[in-house]
Amino acid sequence: MTLVDQITGRGSYTAVKAPCVTATTANITLSGAQTIDGIAVVAENRVLVKDQSIAKDNGIYIVSTGAWARANDANKTGDLVKGTRTYVFSGTVGAGEWELTSGNPVEIDTDAITWSYAASAINLLSQFLETSSTSFSIGTGSKVFTVSGGKAFVVGNFVLVTDDAAPTTNWMFGQITAYSGTSMTINVTVVAGSGTFTAWTISVSGARGATGATGGAGVLGVVTKTNSDHPYTAVAGDTSKVFLLDASSGVLTIALTAAGTLAASWDMWFIATDVSNAITIDPDGSETISGASTFVFGHVGQAIHVVCDGSNFHIMSSHEEIASQAEAEAGTDTAKRMTPLRVKQAIAYNAGWALIEARAISGSPSQEDFVSLSSYRDLRITIDGLSTAGAVACTLRVSTDNGSTYKAGSSDYRSEDGGNRSSIRIFDTLEAAENNYMTSFIFDLNDSARKARGLMVSDISFASNRHDTRAVAEANDAIRIIFGGSTADAGTLILQGRRV
Repeated sequence: MTLVDQITGRGSYTAVKAPCVTATTANITLSGAQTIDGIAVVAENRVLVKDQSIAKDNGIYIVSTGAWARANDANKTGDLVKGTRTYVFSGTVGAGEWELTSGNPVEIDTDAITWSYAASAINLLSQFLETSSTSFSIGTGSKVFTVSGGKAFVVGNFVLVTDDAAPTTNWMFGQITAYSGTSMTINVTVVAGSGTFTAWTISVSGARGATGATGGAGVLGVVTKTNSDHPYTAVAGDTSKVFLLDASSGVLTIALTAAGTLAASWDMWFIATDVSNAITIDPDGSETISGASTFVFGHVGQAIHVVCDGSNFHIMSSHEEIASQAEAEAGTDTAKRMTPLRVKQAIAYNAGWALIEARAISGSPSQEDFVSLSSYRDLRITIDGLSTAGAVACTLRVSTDNGSTYKAGSSDYRSEDGGNRSSIRIFDTLEAAENNYMTSFIFDLNDSARKARGLMVSDISFASNRHDTRAVAEANDAIRIIFGGSTADAGTLILQGRRV
């Protein structure tokens, strides 16, 4: 058995030499401690010298504080032959296995000595490993890494970028879109973990397969579509996939292959992740999607499940924003849906009366104004618990300018017998020293289409049951209630309304 000193390389092997700490990348001075390919070498380190200006000076050397000497296993004729290899185990550029490629015989200090990167499995693996200290946060999108360069990566390679400190926790997966010199651009599509890091390892990877319980294009297979795919045609192979639709950079249309081609039971899920621009699902030709020619997404997070019946397409489920109670009662938003409870609330609200204001009155008020009533068609006015110093009447006037002025002419209102009036009588008599409780109604307060309106029906407790009318069509938006005399005790004036 032949023994080899791992420092000096003493021994008779010529095929494989003892490993070296690092390898040169340029011409160096063969003396003293120095930094080579990012490695600070010290006395007794083995260094592969391969880039000297005079090729005969190349070889394997032992570092010294003074002049370097050739290693004992590579310092005489016969120690090196064509094909001799040595492994360099550190360095930014030169790590890997090197092979002597100059021709035989190799006479030390006379013949040129040429080392080349060996065609070996070790080196093949290293060709698909890059490192980078570029600061990036975990996240998707295009990222430009500064790398060492000169590796075997090409545009189109799928790569995994891992945080050196926690590679299984923090990583990014994507595809190389540009690689030149020391710059590598990666379009990151899938990530794990979070944070900002500056020590990355980039390794070649396979294309990321679809996820899901069934494998292949499984029911949970997820694909992101953006405006760069516009327009995209969904085909038979897309069945049961989930498309995440991102319109942040431009419009996006997903066209559906003819229903007859896709056949019955073909289905897909579509989820809008960004609706900065229009996202449209467009069936083939005259075919429809739930009876419509197209479907347009309305908001982020909206999801639809599209199923083909062989002739047309149907939306089997849809996640839409739920209307609030106020929105349901107003009934003005067609892009939101209502729960059964919201429907019930809206029906009950619009069929009944909503409280506009319950106003406490006391002292000696002469009038009370209520404005901003344009959204109400009918009003109900109730006097609750108000006692007066004497028996008085209570009248009302209307406004078309939200209370800036009130109709007060002698012929602005007409009584049921056709007489002219300057106000509407809503309560004939508020009895003295009694807690009056009375109700009057104003119908069609805000209805500019009517030629003549019944504006007031007085409380049913009055036998006269008076009706005063207006002879013109107006949209009124405020009322003024006028008291015929002073009041003594506190009470409440309640105004309720039914919306237009």
